[in-house]
Amino acid sequence: MVSPKMIVTASGRQKPALSAPMTKWNSYIRVNGERCLIVSLEMKIGENVVKFGDEVGVAVDKFSKSLPKDATVITISNIPDVVAKAIAHFLMEFLVAMAAVVVVTILLLPMRIVRVAAIAIPTSIFTAIGIMWASGMDLQTVSLAGLIIVLGITVDNAIVIVDNYVEQLDQGMSPFDAGTKSVSELFSSVLSATLVIMVCFLPIPFFVSGTASEFIRSLPMTICLTW
Repeated sequence: MVSPKMIVTASGRQKPALSAPMTKWNSYIRVNGERCLIVSLEMKIGENVVKFGDEVGVAVDKFSKSLPKDATVITISNIPDVVAKAIAHFLMEFLVAMAAVVVVTILLLPMRIVRVAAIAIPTSIFTAIGIMWASGMDLQTVSLAGLIIVLGITVDNAIVIVDNYVEQLDQGMSPFDAGTKSVSELFSSVLSATLVIMVCFLPIPFFVSGTASEFIRSLPMTICLTW
């Protein structure tokens, strides 16, 4: 917005003079009490968010060195760092769950059940991660939450089937017959429980719209792939 004023030249003529711009601020952003300029970066679909965060961090550090002393760059929200910490937390929970299952089964069940239960966790989780990678799904906070949800139930299914197998062996059946009978007896129960859980999670994106739907869509997909 510019305010015109009239001035008189040496020849006596009048002409408009431009004063300093008069700007009226309708809104502004403050960080730590200081006005600032905010810049938001968004990653392309399909990229690695942790790698993206590292590259942005290097670029920001390089840019910060070129600024004058009275200007600084402050990171308000760092999603790649949140995802990296979530992955590290999940891996820690993953190892704790495996150790807890092994310890409990050692105390209560035969060693063969311990081995099967310990193998069931990484097999199902890494298979699900491989399918997610092949189908283009990202490993992010929501998908990690889906993996954590199914972690305990995956172990429970393995223990139930193997425990029934050991019971059949104790009754004098051969290993082949015991394995066949234990699987056939529990197949319908395990399958029904799996389908019920899948049906509970699959409709979630259809009842949520907008950005929330896109955000939570990977949760039911991850749960279904892991099972």
